[in-house]
Amino acid sequence: MTPASIKYRRLLSVFAPLFLLFIFLISLPAYAENNVKASLISENSAITTGKDIRLGVLLDAADGWHTYYKEPGDAGLPTKLNWQLPEGFAAAEIDWPEPLKIAEGDLTTYGYVGKTLLPVTITIPKELPEKSYIFTVTAQWLTCNQICIPESQTMNIELPVGEALPSESAGLFPAKEKPSLPSANPAASGINAITLLITLSFALLGGLVLNVMPCVLPVLSLKTLALVKKSGHKRAHTAKYGIAYMLGILFSFATVAFILISLQQGGAAIGWGFQMQSPAFIGFMVFLFAQMGKQHRI
Repeated sequence: MTPASIKYRRLLSVFAPLFLLFIFLISLPAYAENNVKASLISENSAITTGKDIRLGVLLDAADGWHTYYKEPGDAGLPTKLNWQLPEGFAAAEIDWPEPLKIAEGDLTTYGYVGKTLLPVTITIPKELPEKSYIFTVTAQWLTCNQICIPESQTMNIELPVGEALPSESAGLFPAKEKPSLPSANPAASGINAITLLITLSFALLGGLVLNVMPCVLPVLSLKTLALVKKSGHKRAHTAKYGIAYMLGILFSFATVAFILISLQQGGAAIGWGFQMQSPAFIGFMVFLFAQMGKQHRI
């Protein structure tokens, strides 16, 4: 192996993962218009001191598209609401409406089609010195129709301080239910150790099966060939190589996770897997594996 080829391999091993990450970020599909339109509505036309109100995010999915319930089933992600409220106000969890059972191939999911209201109770403080208040929410959801697209929208609504009369949108809100008594079964709130063990076992089995998938097996074969080439070196050298390979995997995944979580916390609707819908990303992966294959030929 010539010094030029060694230098080329080193450059490829350093810059290929960074370039791959860059292509992943820029090749995520960007759509001028969401497939789900969202709006923020209020059950009341005004707010009163010390009296809770309900705001709601109204999702209107286009024909053929759907969003997901808090427990989506075999696939999907639930809608998330990030509130920016005035000082002293507080938002409760989403009061999820009853979902529909949706069949997606062999998978069973739970979600919503058409118009869906996600109501949230807002706690009002006992003192309201201002004449009106602005409530802002950023909604993030996953919408699917053969392909899945993460979408988001930021909305706000301004409500005056006054008599909390029903608004024009009050009829869209469900009737308030009486709070249910807590379960008397202590096992209902605990984690079943057997169920946890079964779940971990299937997770391990899934990881083993993943190793023979087309997206993973070629990488393992390339690394196996690399280890075979180093069989003539001392055991300490081979061990260092294996440890460096393991640390490189952990570091790469931690870096990707950090970037994704940072973008999500910043309000971007982004997730892992959507890049596989991009022709540019697929083309780059073909090129990358072809180059890696050239460098590991025996």
